[in-house]
Amino acid sequence: MLTQLPNATLARVAGTTLADTAFMFVMGADGAPPWPDRVLEARVAFREPLDGELRLTGTESFAACCAANLLCRNSAGPCAPAVRERALGMIAEAVAATVAAALLGDPQAAVKVCRATVVTSAAAGRPAPSAGARRVLLRADGRHLVEIVVTARHEA
Repeated sequence: MLTQLPNATLARVAGTTLADTAFMFVMGADGAPPWPDRVLEARVAFREPLDGELRLTGTESFAACCAANLLCRNSAGPCAPAVRERALGMIAEAVAATVAAALLGDPQAAVKVCRATVVTSAAAGRPAPSAGARRVLLRADGRHLVEIVVTARHEA
């Protein structure tokens, strides 16, 4: 199923969703991200008719920008960790829904998306994407790196 979703399409769908939901504009980035010691990772499962997972990883400053944009603030200044985490989770949920619909080949497809779980992880301890996964690295607003990894299995 993921073979039908080229990385360029994943980047375009994710970029459009980030622009529409968080007012963040993205472009592709190459290589492995030079993550700081800690990153936030939103994990979102999607189900029916697809079974898979999307992981969206970014820095705490990226999550703070998402929160500021979602709350219509002018600045991504300090905010509570729970606010940053929920904002990142909401963005990941939206990206997961649009990516799953793209996998189905129908942008209007209804896909059950579970609530995101956000974890703080050490960059060095993050697992590499599995062989069957799709991965894109994006640069949001010219400064924030965002990694999106999708794994999916089509339900029969």
